[in-house]
Amino acid sequence: MRLFKNLFNKKEDIQIEEPISPAKEVSKQGNLGGTKINDTNDHFTMLRDDGVRAMRTGQLQYAEHCFTAALKLQDDEVSKSYLAEIYMNLNIGEKALPILNELAEHHPDEIKLFLAKAQAAHQCSDWNAMNTAADQILRIDPKNSNGFFNKALALFGLKNYIQSIVLLTQILTDKPDATQARMLRAKVLFEMQQYSEAEKDIDLIINEKQANEDVFALKGDICRALGHIEAAILNYNEMKEMNPFNQEFVLKVGKIYVENHQLDKALSLYDEAIELQPNFAQAYKERGGVRFQLHDELGATDDLKKALELAPEEGHQLDGNYENVQNEMENRYKAQNSFGF
Repeated sequence: MRLFKNLFNKKEDIQIEEPISPAKEVSKQGNLGGTKINDTNDHFTMLRDDGVRAMRTGQLQYAEHCFTAALKLQDDEVSKSYLAEIYMNLNIGEKALPILNELAEHHPDEIKLFLAKAQAAHQCSDWNAMNTAADQILRIDPKNSNGFFNKALALFGLKNYIQSIVLLTQILTDKPDATQARMLRAKVLFEMQQYSEAEKDIDLIINEKQANEDVFALKGDICRALGHIEAAILNYNEMKEMNPFNQEFVLKVGKIYVENHQLDKALSLYDEAIELQPNFAQAYKERGGVRFQLHDELGATDDLKKALELAPEEGHQLDGNYENVQNEMENRYKAQNSFGF
């Protein structure tokens, strides 16, 4: 990410000559880096240095530990910026946001901080925080396209579809090749059930050879919504061509098969997916639903059991087709209470 690379850098900042293994360094002589720690300031510097080294070698959990410990000894904006970056790299935006808010209070005109705030808010779906961060970006730079895009994305999350469309159209008027903005506008139009308009944006992306798995997923969703089932499956298959392990492909095509009473095709699809990815919890759950409809209640129960073992959080989100299967499972495994029911 390196959003803060030049934000707090000063001549006295840490200079790392070469990456080392923090774990090895900690083990030397029972302290960090094998160097005797003389006072609090030395201890703080050691922790911060080790945190930077750990970041450079990809050991983010250890780096988090180092910067958190360093900040208990001394308030330091550089360490805070690194810690926020770690949380964002770990996709834990809810932990990064408070740190970024504090830094932004001291640097109200630093646009990188508000861009980072918008990204962190997006990670944790805090759309109000993202909208506020976008407003701050536009306060600093009223023509900033990232500010407009982040605001449009926040408004989409807040279900303010009309204003989101207005902003995205403004971006695309200035930058017709802004693929992310065009993709987002297609998503907004899809949610508004303006399927034909959404398809125009998606087709432009595909025709310009800019399509990825998400583009074909949305194209497939649009075709399905328009009743073009074969076209939907063809577009979902493009996802599989790009990534044979794409789980969304399996779930989308499997749902079409089930809705059209093609249970044998759905069963084969889930069998193949589970063989390819044995820990694919949702595939077990969906296959269990198919087996239940095929009157294979024991097979359905076993699939549900496996799905819950792999994803226990799904236990209270079962749909109606699973009620009888769930009861059967509870009776079979009641004695051991495997799932905490």
